[in-house]
Parts: sequence; C-alpha cells; structure tokens
Amino acid sequence: MSRLLKGLLVCLLLLLGAVAGCGGQSSGDRADEWNRLMDQANTLIDGTIAGTKQNAELLGKVNGIDPTAKNAADALPLLADVVANLGEMKQSQESLAALCDKLAKLDVSEEDKTYARQQKEIAELNVESFALVFDMLANYEFLYSKGRTLSQAKLKQNGRERTEIIAKYNEMYGRIGDKVQASEQYRADNPGGE
Repeated sequence: MSRLLKGLLVCLLLLLGAVAGCGGQSSGDRADEWNRLMDQANTLIDGTIAGTKQNAELLGKVNGIDPTAKNAADALPLLADVVANLGEMKQSQESLAALCDKLAKLDVSEEDKTYARQQKEIAELNVESFALVFDMLANYEFLYSKGRTLSQAKLKQNGRERTEIIAKYNEMYGRIGDKVQASEQYRADNPGGE
C-alpha cells in the first residue's frame, strides 16, 4: 500500500515537471499583449507548483496512516484537501490552455504561434490527466474509509484497481513528457519573435 501511495505522490510531483508555460517573446507593439498574457500564464503556473508542493506534503501525511488501522479515517480530511487542491490546479491548467490559445492568435511570428499551440496542447493533456488522479484519490478514499472492514480479497482488488490507474497515469505522463520535450526543443530551434 505504502509503495502505491508513494507512486501517486511521485506522479503528482512529475506533473509539476510537465507544467509548461507558453514561454517566448515577441517584439514591437505586440510585445505588450504577449507579455501581459505571459504574466498571467506564469501566475497560473506558480499556483500549480504551489498546489503540487502542498499536495506532496498532504500525501506524505496520508502515507503515514495505515488504511487498516483504527485511525484510518484520519486520512480522509487530508485526501479531501488534496482533491480540493487538484480541482484548483485543474482550473489553472484549463485557464493556461485558454491563455495559450490567445497567445497563438496574436499577430506574432509563426514560431511564437506554433509554440503557443504546443503549450496549449500540453495544458489540455494535463487537464485530461487530472481525471486519472481523481480516480486514484477516489480509490484511496474508499480504501481509507472502508479498509478496516474489507476482506483480503477486496483489499487486493482495490490494490489492482489502483495499479491499473497508476499504469494509465504513467502512460499519460509519458505522452505529456514527450510533448514538453518536443516543444522545448522546437523553441530552442525556433526562438520566435520578430
């Protein structure tokens, strides 16, 4: 159990690495609008980073609680806080995707537009990945609310379901990581601006 909860914690921290802003620059009169939107995007990214760190701390506390012990229910408010933070992080990523869409529509270089579209796609994949994280947390909420009363067979089934969710998340995270890497390479090769 502890190993799987640590796996979720690692996945959340890895998501932090996948959070990518719509970096870049533009020149001339368009630079002000580009920079204004970039400041908004960076604020959203900072919020996601703070939420990820807070969730890491909360999940560390959850990890210290045995789901079959008398105090298992102590994990439930901690998990509720993680779910609330994730809801805010998901909204931030949705807003980030919308900002990147606006950036891609500005009268800027094609390189800047392409990079902004790539970042929008990454933010949308992050939003999609949150569904898997919410599934994982629902699995843990069930385990911590019912763990003391579950048979060994039900505990094993719960563990298998969790393992399947982790595998799906890892696949999604791999896709996000590949897109982040490709986009950053594109940006290095095509710095944009005019």
